[in-house]
Amino acid sequence: MITYENREIRQLWVTRIFIAILLLLSFAFLFSVLHFYFKIGVFYSALFGLLLWSRLFAWFASRWLVHGVDSYVRWISYMALAPLNGNYYAFDGLRVRIECDESGRCRVLADDVFRVMCQPMDSIARQKLAIRYGPDGFFKDSRRRWWFAEETVLLWLSLHAERHEQRTLRFSRWLEREVFPPLRNKQRSMS
Repeated sequence: MITYENREIRQLWVTRIFIAILLLLSFAFLFSVLHFYFKIGVFYSALFGLLLWSRLFAWFASRWLVHGVDSYVRWISYMALAPLNGNYYAFDGLRVRIECDESGRCRVLADDVFRVMCQPMDSIARQKLAIRYGPDGFFKDSRRRWWFAEETVLLWLSLHAERHEQRTLRFSRWLEREVFPPLRNKQRSMS
């Protein structure tokens, strides 16, 4: 799919190549005029032509060099921040890690949910949650971290909100209204 930025970059490179060819042709024309019209030797006509056109060559070369380095720096910063780009969420100053797959299903890291709820969880409580919600609702990934599925975290928070304070309700509403819908829309637009 060709986006506006890709088309613009392609047009920029075509323009640069065209200007480079134009500069080489103009240098060849100047060289031929100096050599054949003024009857100057090949070496001196090439040297004189190079001196006349070196400023123009330097200007284009420096622009390409500066833009190339600038593009490289931007690319490095993009690659460094790519895992966090659009995927960093915080509730009341506490980081909440949320990931979505290609189908639009989201998952929330269980440790972050427990930290937001100020509730310590041990391995026994995690095993109980895994049995209660099944392998699709509360599961462990390859790095041995526990995750809530999107529906499961909202269900667990709604059950927890009946017994606890407003913070649980605010967290549940934040996930349901501000986090999950934009993530779903983003996944739909990407697929």
